[in-house]
Amino acid sequence: MSHPAQSGSKRSITPMRDSATPPLGGSGEPNWAGPGGGRNRWRWISLSIAVIAVLAAGGYLLRGYWPGGGEPSKGKTAAGIPPRLIRVTPVEARAVPVEVGAVGSIEPLRTVAVRPRVDGQVTEVRVQPGDRVREGQVLFVLDQRPLRAALDQAQAALGRDLASLQNATEDQDRQVQLMAKQLTTQEALDRANSALAVQKQAVEVSRAAVESAKLNLDYATIRAPIPGRIGKPAVDIGSIVRAGDSTTLVTINQIHPIYATFSVPQRYLSEIRTRFGKDPMPVAVRRPGKGNFVAQGVLSFVDNTVDPTTGTIVLRATCENPSENLWPGESVSVTLTLSVDPGALVVPPEAVQTGPRGTFVYVAKPDNTVEYRSVTVDRVVLGSAVITDGVQPGEQVVLDGQLNLINGARIQVVAANSESGTKR
Repeated sequence: MSHPAQSGSKRSITPMRDSATPPLGGSGEPNWAGPGGGRNRWRWISLSIAVIAVLAAGGYLLRGYWPGGGEPSKGKTAAGIPPRLIRVTPVEARAVPVEVGAVGSIEPLRTVAVRPRVDGQVTEVRVQPGDRVREGQVLFVLDQRPLRAALDQAQAALGRDLASLQNATEDQDRQVQLMAKQLTTQEALDRANSALAVQKQAVEVSRAAVESAKLNLDYATIRAPIPGRIGKPAVDIGSIVRAGDSTTLVTINQIHPIYATFSVPQRYLSEIRTRFGKDPMPVAVRRPGKGNFVAQGVLSFVDNTVDPTTGTIVLRATCENPSENLWPGESVSVTLTLSVDPGALVVPPEAVQTGPRGTFVYVAKPDNTVEYRSVTVDRVVLGSAVITDGVQPGEQVVLDGQLNLINGARIQVVAANSESGTKR
């Protein structure tokens, strides 16, 4: 009798399975009914609950804290959100200027190139480069000796002609007396009259020569024709200068007062022309990139042509510059005041936010909630945003923490000079 182990038939061997691993069905899904299935089921349930909680929290944040604070749907409030600590400020109605800004340049009031009016050699230079000079101040002195000699010669010629005039006058008087006694001829009297007239003209010529010599001598002392600042002198002691040359000895720029020249778009031309010449139009001048005020002036010139290539018109303001804060050639920011809006509604610029639907503010209500308001900002002037609609004078607008607010959110107002409890 043969033993089963020795038979030629094959026997099946069942593999061992870890009791912690759930058996798989024919579909490859976990077999919750097998050993360890309860633990795995709770693991999957816990994971699903965690995912649902994260998604719910994200949706809450997206609804209540979306950057920009887009306007929430009607009827939805934030009654469940704790009060936010915020600062508020009132909407003010005050006079605000209507301004137009431009980039301009500074130009001297007058520029004079000083040139010699007589020939000569420079004997004195009485200024240093960049000096401030007064009108009439001596700048250069030329060699005066040749000019004094010329003056002396002219004066001597005048003296000679005056002596000749005296003789001609006496001769004419004698001829008149003799003619009265019938002791001379008419021809002799006519010659005496002619000689006297010629001599008078000679004296006038000599006097003119003396005056010319005096002027030339005066021109040897070269003075400043205007007050201002000089540049670098082009000559030094010993230089020979000539009246006919184009050489400029030095250039003087008058910088008090001074011009600020700028261009504005042609759409402002009608309003500018209406006011120009009737009321002073203030102009404020500042250096680019800086908020510091430099000078105040008034509009003094409107060009007679609009530039067709740029569509702008050139304007010029005259500014007082006693401390010489403005310098010729300097680039500046220019603000022209066109008019004044007497009752403009203004709020600090930080109160205005931008969202998907445009600019808006949050208005603090008496019941300690906020209301979303769409507003229109016309311009920002002197650190204030001018609003044309959306708010009323006296209403309180939120200054900070807008990103953590929604329509109807409960708030707690803190002092304006303290830090709010929310971060933007």
